[in-house]
Order: sequence, then structure tokens, then C-alpha cells
Amino acid sequence: GCGQSACWGYPMYFTASNSLIEGNEIYHFPSYGIHMYKNGISGPPFPSNNIVRNNVIHDFSTTYWPTAVAGALGPGDPRGCGILPTSGVGNRVYNNLVYNGSGGICTTGGGSDNLIYNNTVYKMTGGGINIANQNATVVNNIVYDIGGSDTPIVQYGGSSGTFSKNLCDRAGLGCDIIGDPKFTNTAVGNFTLQSGSPAINAGSILSLFTTDFSGAIRVGNYDIGAFEFGGTAIPPPATLPPPPTPIPPPPSSTGWTFCASEFSQ
Repeated sequence: GCGQSACWGYPMYFTASNSLIEGNEIYHFPSYGIHMYKNGISGPPFPSNNIVRNNVIHDFSTTYWPTAVAGALGPGDPRGCGILPTSGVGNRVYNNLVYNGSGGICTTGGGSDNLIYNNTVYKMTGGGINIANQNATVVNNIVYDIGGSDTPIVQYGGSSGTFSKNLCDRAGLGCDIIGDPKFTNTAVGNFTLQSGSPAINAGSILSLFTTDFSGAIRVGNYDIGAFEFGGTAIPPPATLPPPPTPIPPPPSSTGWTFCASEFSQ
């Protein structure tokens, strides 16, 4: 057994810095998905200045393992989160889709200055975005269909942050817009926006990135969440010119003679 009340399992336990975590689909795990953490015993340095973008994390923790099942360690950890940027400084989490789990995106463990932008978090049992470290910035996120007694975005005691332009299912910290984001079809994991969504053109323009989860260009005021409605697809790269024709070596009749000793000086 795992020796704890809930079995902890991490598909991605990440301790490095200055890295890119992109384009992953992670699901059916009992605890944390992208777990960026290093404790005080083994650190520093702590995982810092990483980019986590364009990932899909779904069906995990108590949603996947509500009770212990025969042949498997469990149940799932009710504290589990899809993305956990923690203990480091300056990690950037944007354009991710997290749904059907215990917690969406969580910052804990003494880190600071994490940026959480334009993510879509849907159907969590234990909180959408949970902030427990210093100077977090939480902007342009959809946090919808969140269970439990907490507000969709939770700031724990002793932490600090900036919260704005988030769309939530009910009132709370940083929830400037309350309403139905009008996802296209959550049953099949389609979280693009339909016409008339209150998320359209309701976010802040950010300098960190200019595209959405699908690679569409964000136009004007950013749409809230991971997907831009009506964005223009990125054009294919321009055809590169052919490499230049190599210059042939001079003929041997030039009279020059080179010795190995001349190149070693």
C-alpha cells in the first residue's frame, strides 16, 4: 500500500527549471497531474520559470477513483490537482484545459510570482483555482461547475495575488463575470465557445502569448479561457529560400601550402 489515507500518484513529477511542458494529455491518475515541486530537504533550487501550456488534464483523483477498488490503491486523493506549480518562482501556466477532477490548478508550498492565465477549469469537486503562495496573478480563466463550499477561486490565509477578468459559475474572488460560458459540448470534451458566450472579448490583452490552445491567434481583447472564439488560424510558415551554393575550394595551382602546425597556433 501507499501508507497514506489516499494513494498519491504523479504522472509528471517535475523538479527542473526554465523548461516547457506542452501538448500533453494526462488522465486516470489518483492525485496530481503536472506536479512541479521540490521540498526543502532536497532543494534549492526549486522548479522555477517553467512554462506549462496547451495541456489537457482530465478525469482524475476522486472523480476517477471515488472509492478504493479491488486490485488498485485508492481512493483518489481529494486534494489532488491537475496542475500544481509550487515551491518555485515565476512559473507560467496558460492555455490549459483541466476538467473532471478534484482540484484544477493549485499553488502551494512556499512558491511565488506564478502566472495563471487563460485556462479553462471545469467540473471540480474541491476547488477550481486554489492559491496558497505569494504574488500569484490569476487572469482570464474560466472556472465553471465547481463543487464544494469554497468559491471557484480560493485564496488561503497568508497568500497574496492579483485576480481579475475570470468567468465563474458563482460570485467569488476574482470572478468579474458570472454566467454560463456556453461550451460547445462538454460531454465529448469540446470546450470551445459558442456564439453569445460571455467569455468572448471579455478578457485582458496579455503580452506573454498571442495564441490560444488550438493555435488560433487571439484578436483584440482576449476571450476568457483556453479557446478564442473566431480566432484566425496561424498561417503555415513561409517557404524558406534554398541554401546558397557552396563556394568551391581554390585550385591547387594557387601555390599556397598549408602545414598542420600553422592551424595549431
